[in-house]
Amino acid sequence: MIDDPVIRDDWYVVARSSDLAEGGVMEASLLGETLVLWRSAGEVQAWKDLCIHRGSKLSLGWVKDGQIVCPYHGWHYDRGGACTLMPAHPEIRPPARAHTITYRAREAYGMIWASLGEPEQDPPPFPEWHDDGFRKVLAGPYFFHANPFRTVENFLDVSHFPYVHANVNGDPDRPDPIADFDVFVGEDGIRTSEIMVFQPYGDHRGIPVNAGYTFHCPRPLTAYFSKNTGEGNRFCTFLTVTPLAPDRRLRRLAPGGDQFRRGADRGADPVAPGPGVRPGQAHRRDPAALRDPARPPRRAARALRQVLRRLPQVAQGSRRRLGSQRIGRISHTRQSCREPTASTRLRLSHSRPIRRVSHPAPRARETSPTPAPA
Repeated sequence: MIDDPVIRDDWYVVARSSDLAEGGVMEASLLGETLVLWRSAGEVQAWKDLCIHRGSKLSLGWVKDGQIVCPYHGWHYDRGGACTLMPAHPEIRPPARAHTITYRAREAYGMIWASLGEPEQDPPPFPEWHDDGFRKVLAGPYFFHANPFRTVENFLDVSHFPYVHANVNGDPDRPDPIADFDVFVGEDGIRTSEIMVFQPYGDHRGIPVNAGYTFHCPRPLTAYFSKNTGEGNRFCTFLTVTPLAPDRRLRRLAPGGDQFRRGADRGADPVAPGPGVRPGQAHRRDPAALRDPARPPRRAARALRQVLRRLPQVAQGSRRRLGSQRIGRISHTRQSCREPTASTRLRLSHSRPIRRVSHPAPRARETSPTPAPA
């Protein structure tokens, strides 16, 4: 999927606009590529996170006078990606090949979008973002290991409501039979006619409603729905999925919590659940209620154990290369343990693996017996 031109030639969200201040630098990931994002004069750049001089990460650098500075030898790059200054040889004009690998970047809907390919269109449309009658909130990102198309499929599916969102977006005891609906395919993607479902806790009013969903899928990994709950109440959700690597995905939602609403009570706070909905059902999956404060988090220890298990493979197999230049091997020694101990070590050799050489203990000098005097 990473090499699919349809996927590469599209736009993906890599950060929130608010995450990158003027003069800021940050790292991001997209389609297995590590990017550096930086902002100067209000314009966002997205490049391969690599200084072409000695391979340093530009995301560890800084912005100075409208240019990004490499943290290793101080090379300066302008917003076009060309090197303008090599501090060790300021009298030499940098050659044309002293140029970073640049990608396209754009800002829309409070998010930074990037593309590694040649997109023929702008980022997908989200018309309600520019409508002052809607309240805008961003939700996410949410990291997960799954096929990204499954995420979009889930977003477009209403038949899971009674079970995954039980007693909120559906009734598990009386699930709705889904009636036939129309699907329209055009240059702007795929659209559906309105799909009606019953929801016990349909919107911010906390009352049962018959909600009408209309879906739009403009790109393979972008989807949108508009939900009409009657009496002028409507909210829309815009989903983007960003493939980070072959087994890692990033999901973002706009608005946050899937909450847009407009109408006479647009500024009102949510009210208590309506008839037929027990208080607390809408929040029964609150993570704080499930977390045991007396139990320490185990995610970090588990991740470290996984790294330690893989270290022997790294030590046996591998030479990491940058172009044709070898940058070393890693060897290690460790004890078999469930938690890190002082015996865990990492050693880096710039030329060859560290080897243990055992020298035999020195022998005691053999002396011939002194002959007895005649």
